[in-house]
Amino acid sequence: MSEALVLRDIHFPDSIDWFPPAPGWWLLPILLIVLILLLRRLRKRPRAVRIDKGVKAQVEAVLTNYQQDADVLRLVQQLSALLKRVGMTYLSREEAAAMSGLAWIERVDGLAGGRRFSPQVRELLATAPYRQQVEADALLIQDLINQMRRWCADLPARRGGRGHV
Repeated sequence: MSEALVLRDIHFPDSIDWFPPAPGWWLLPILLIVLILLLRRLRKRPRAVRIDKGVKAQVEAVLTNYQQDADVLRLVQQLSALLKRVGMTYLSREEAAAMSGLAWIERVDGLAGGRRFSPQVRELLATAPYRQQVEADALLIQDLINQMRRWCADLPARRGGRGHV
């Protein structure tokens, strides 16, 4: 064996290039873009607010107080205030702050899917809370009570808004 083995010198493999990246690196920016788009969409979607049974309970509490003391002015003031609280829950702050009087009552009336309050009841709710005395016959008061109960029953359970009543 006189022949000597010819060995080549040690060599290292070629360096690994940074481009093109592995498939996982291509997938990462795509996933980030999808995640950002989903977060933006969720952020723009109105927050769901649960108008719980508390509204109906509050109306019934006001009506119970009225049955005990028969104070029409107090009844109308409390129902009007309750309408304002519920309306501010459903509407944006800007929209709620911009309205008052009959326009406000009509807008809040529309939250239940249409007109629930008669013109006489709307007028009573819009103006009576600011009077010192309210003169309303028993039929109008009964209409107010019935229409208020129907309005509460017809409110949608979930709607975009800021908080709860």
